[in-house]
Formats: sequence, structure tokens, C-alpha cells
Amino acid sequence: TDLSTKADVIILTLESYNSLGLAWSPDGERLVFALGSLKASNLFVFDIVTRESIQITKDGLADSPVWSPQGDVIAYHKFSKDGLISSLSLVRPDGSCQVEIPGLDEVGSPTWLPDGKTLGFVALDGIYTLDLEKAFAGNIYQGECPQIQ
Repeated sequence: TDLSTKADVIILTLESYNSLGLAWSPDGERLVFALGSLKASNLFVFDIVTRESIQITKDGLADSPVWSPQGDVIAYHKFSKDGLISSLSLVRPDGSCQVEIPGLDEVGSPTWLPDGKTLGFVALDGIYTLDLEKAFAGNIYQGECPQIQ
């Protein structure tokens, strides 16, 4: 809402789709959002300045995206095609380096700790954190796509 005119400011118009999660990048210049239906949705990144969006996942299994504190990685909830199993994945904002975090079944609600190295999430039996540098070989923000240790 523009407080001087009390008018709503429309950032992006979506037609005939549901948004299943929305998050601002740490610098406030981009939005990541899941768009689709309850049965199939993908992630998109929208650049506020250029007003352009790109699709960064294509498998139709993504929702609940969240930016890392550095803005270089997006964590998201990934569900199986039958919708019965859920996991967490990482993807870079340009759509490269899409990696599913191994060993996490029936989890959701990803959130980053301020250090940018630790991911929090909810499982059926509690709330957990995962040190991503220990789960992957090294820094998830640099170099090649991270490899599972």
C-alpha cells in the first residue's frame, strides 16, 4: 500500500494461479514465489527493477521458498508426485544447482538461521536444524554444485 495515496501497489499480476509461498531476497530486489496449484507448482524469481521473472524449477513439486541470508541460495519444500512424501531442496536463484537434501522425509517449513549455513525445518516429531556444510562437501555458496558427503 502506498501510504501517501492509500492505494495498493501491484508488483506482479497473476492470472488463474495460486501462490504457494512468497519471500523477498535479503537485498529487497527480488521475490521468489511458488506458483501453480495444490497438485503442481514451480518456483519463479521476479526482479523488481527489470520487472522480469524466470522459472527456476520445472518438476512441479515446489512450494514454500525461502532465501538464504546471503541471497545466493533458495531452500524450498519439495513434495513427491503422489503428494505423500515431502523433503527439502536447494536451488540457486538462476535455477542452477538444484539439489535435494538427502535423508529428510516428511519435513517442511524450511527457514534459515542467520549464519546462512544452517537450515531449520519441521518434521513429524519436532523442529530440527541441519548444518549444510556438514551435509554437503563444503560451502554451498561457492564453486560447483554441492555434493552430498
